[in-house]
Amino acid sequence: QRTAPQFLPSFWEEVGRVVADQASTTMAAQFFEKARTAERAYKLKTDPEVADEAFVEFALLGALSAKTLSQYAKDLVKQAGGAEAYRRFRAIVVKRGLGGMPPYSGMGKDLLSLAKAAKANEEVEADKLAEELIEAPGVNKAPIEFWTTYLDSLKRLAAAKPEIKTRLRAIWPEPRGGSDDKKQEFAASWVEMLHDVGALADLPGDGLGGWISKLFKFAGKTPRTEEILRREAPRLIALSQPVSCLTRARWGHDLNLDLAELILQLGVSLAKIEDDDSFDTD
Repeated sequence: QRTAPQFLPSFWEEVGRVVADQASTTMAAQFFEKARTAERAYKLKTDPEVADEAFVEFALLGALSAKTLSQYAKDLVKQAGGAEAYRRFRAIVVKRGLGGMPPYSGMGKDLLSLAKAAKANEEVEADKLAEELIEAPGVNKAPIEFWTTYLDSLKRLAAAKPEIKTRLRAIWPEPRGGSDDKKQEFAASWVEMLHDVGALADLPGDGLGGWISKLFKFAGKTPRTEEILRREAPRLIALSQPVSCLTRARWGHDLNLDLAELILQLGVSLAKIEDDDSFDTD
């Protein structure tokens, strides 16, 4: 190590690739961090393009921890200065997201710090990033922190662009971590956000029953979701579109008898429970 420390980063990265190929991404992430630790310990010079490509590569392998990403954001400021650090790190985050990885916990904080260091317009930059990442395939798995950090951006974007409202209606966030109560609270706040930006005011008729069924699965029977069902009941009847009465439960989804009763009272058809849908009426 002491005689040729310049080879340590590439060595540990290659070990990480081999380990990741054997489906142990946790260990691969540890070896990737060893490579970065060697760079810092021996103050090794790195090629910016090669270094960033390695981060993207391991990120898409699922072998990059939030801690390593946050540390790299700090290292970039020291190495390249605010503006260049922000440009490079933002590119990594976007490529990571569009490659299917959900935003990591702390991402918003890291980017905000870099935007400040770059003396960029923080609000404008947040809006641009949010617009790009809501198109990412894994964004529905983003942590709650991501949605709260970029909530104002999403509201501004939805107010300015109808296509953003359409996209937001198609996202059913499933944040990782947190208690069931926190997730239920978040689901209710998400529906309120959709209401606030007007995304619930012009629901398309095509697939309306399926969308409302997903809404109840996502947020349960709440005053807001019940209001939507009552408002759309005449259209659902005219379109002959049924609605499911499954709502979120601790394990999977439950058959909500109160919701089933309301659906039938409104004259809307009740969707059949599929054979693979498990439910509990207790």
